[in-house]
Amino acid sequence: MSLRTSLAAAFLLLACGPAALAQDSFPWDKYLARTFAEVVRANNEEVNGRAALSEKIVSLFSGDPLYSQVRVTYTSTTRKLPPARKAHLEEWGKSFGVKPEVIALYESELLVTECGSEHWVPVQKQVLQHFEKELKKGDMVTLFTMFAGGRKIEGSWHWLFLVNEFQAYR
Repeated sequence: MSLRTSLAAAFLLLACGPAALAQDSFPWDKYLARTFAEVVRANNEEVNGRAALSEKIVSLFSGDPLYSQVRVTYTSTTRKLPPARKAHLEEWGKSFGVKPEVIALYESELLVTECGSEHWVPVQKQVLQHFEKELKKGDMVTLFTMFAGGRKIEGSWHWLFLVNEFQAYR
C-alpha cells in the first residue's frame, strides 16, 4: 500500500469512524464513475426547483457524499483554498462530525478540466504533493472524490468535490 493510499485511508477512518475500520485499504469499490457535470446539474436542478427558497439558500450540504471516480485533465495549477470555500468546508465538517484536523488537511485547491469545463477541487495536502511528483500538465487522471455540497458565492453556486485519492494514466 502506498503512502498516498495509507493517508487517504486514514482520512476515511477519521471522517467515517468505525465503518472505515473494516477497510484494510482504500475503498475503491465505493467510488462510482460519474462526471462533475452530472453532479453539478443534479444539484443545480435541486436548488432551482425550490424557487421559494432559491434566493435565500446560501449553503447546501448533501447527506450523500456521492463517492465518485471522475476522469479529468491535470493542469498543475493550484491555489490556496479561498475563504468562502474554506468556511463551507468547515461548516460541512461540523455538520457531519468530521474532526477539525481532518478538515485542516484541505489547504489548497487544484484546477482540473473536464470536457472543457474548469473545476477547482480541494485536495488533501499529503495527496497534493503526489500530484506534483507523479503528473505533468495535460495528463489524464481519475480523481476519487466525495461531494461536500456547495455554497453560493457572489450569486452563483460553487460545488465542492474533495479529492481523497487519484490514479494517473501514462
